[in-house]
Amino acid sequence: MKLPVKHITILPALIFFCYNFCVAQKDSTKTRHSILKVARQVSRGKTVDRGPVGFSATLTKQFDRFIFLWNNATDNELVALTNYKSAVVRAYAFEILVLKGYSGVKTILNQHIADNAVIHIRSGCINSTAPVNFYFLQLLTPGMNDKNLSVKLTTVEVEAIKRKMMEAKAMK
Repeated sequence: MKLPVKHITILPALIFFCYNFCVAQKDSTKTRHSILKVARQVSRGKTVDRGPVGFSATLTKQFDRFIFLWNNATDNELVALTNYKSAVVRAYAFEILVLKGYSGVKTILNQHIADNAVIHIRSGCINSTAPVNFYFLQLLTPGMNDKNLSVKLTTVEVEAIKRKMMEAKAMK
């Protein structure tokens, strides 16, 4: 049986459409290989670099990775990375979500109330350390990092979260 020419030209288009539709229906929470590869590199970097560091204001590979995640990871991938085994990856993923104005950051903060893993932070010439939960809270505290006011906590919320953190720490 011979197919008419119009069916032969429509058939590949139909197959292409169906394939792309099925691929688009994949689990949107699955993190792509390229994002996981950069997350592994971030975890080996060991620091949260918040821009140029040192007296010479050097842009580090670690900060380049932050920019890559910012530009390439979806919100769902970033949310998944807030539960990554490396505290540095969790911190970067959360910070990007805050800076993007992601509406679920308060929920993520509450899920990390007891996350006391210590991260090393470099910003300009200043080096510091902080537990992940405190870093998350600091990113949402008014007056601390006001790059995105749409997802800031109120003063009352900040105090309530601090109490929960102290309670979680006392329970350990």
